[in-house]
Amino acid sequence: MKVVINRANSYMTYNATRIFYKSNVDIFGIRLTIPNKPGTLRKVLDTISKRGINIGFIHGEEKDHYGEVFLVGYQHDREMLPELLRDLNSIVTKYEVIDSTKRGLVIDDRTIPVTYMNKRLVAASIDLWHGLIRGVKEYLPESAYQAYLWHIGKSMGMAAVKLHKNLRSSQPPEVIVDHLRFGISMGWFISAEMEHYHNNEKIIIRVYGLWECKGISTGAANSHLYRGFLAGLLSGLYNKEYIAIEERCLSRGDDCCEFLLSSRAK
Repeated sequence: MKVVINRANSYMTYNATRIFYKSNVDIFGIRLTIPNKPGTLRKVLDTISKRGINIGFIHGEEKDHYGEVFLVGYQHDREMLPELLRDLNSIVTKYEVIDSTKRGLVIDDRTIPVTYMNKRLVAASIDLWHGLIRGVKEYLPESAYQAYLWHIGKSMGMAAVKLHKNLRSSQPPEVIVDHLRFGISMGWFISAEMEHYHNNEKIIIRVYGLWECKGISTGAANSHLYRGFLAGLLSGLYNKEYIAIEERCLSRGDDCCEFLLSSRAK
């Protein structure tokens, strides 16, 4: 059986929730607290539209009996802001204007930027992750470096089993698909494929654009962290030991990172 997830030539990128960046453009943010009632958000958006204000980014979040809306507008509309806030006064509970910390950057730092199943996510750019891996590699022999990353990844994969199982009551292959969708949405890779055979004794996972290997040329398989993650995820799901071998890798010129996962007796 083969499952393909978002195998596309192009994809849309978006900034982490509550962080907005637009190069060399003057912008500002507005945080609105509104009653959690049907039609309230529509009233807010209609009011903004009537003022002719162009919104570059919007994010809404439900919180019990109220909701929060985070908007980003362009500086040329700033002069209309006092009138807009007066118009919104009868609709919103409270508001706060957030100025850009540098040109083109607005950060709403009052809330955790990204959550998953109500759990805090700790996000970092691909450059920071690559820097972490380079730092580990500089201080450890090659075999120890690979084993260290693999064991970290495996521990993360085992911990992810409970998280993904809580998402819905489902069979392990469906949990793997949930993980791959999660990986795409969080920028680990941009698309994925999964094939499983022989009662899941053999599983092939292909990921395209894996952050661990993208932009790195080593001439050899380079994924140790994510390879360990997959081994831990499948071992936890099926309650038996899985090994993961990276048979194709971006770092040696392949179009994807392909992992062959097979089970072995514990």
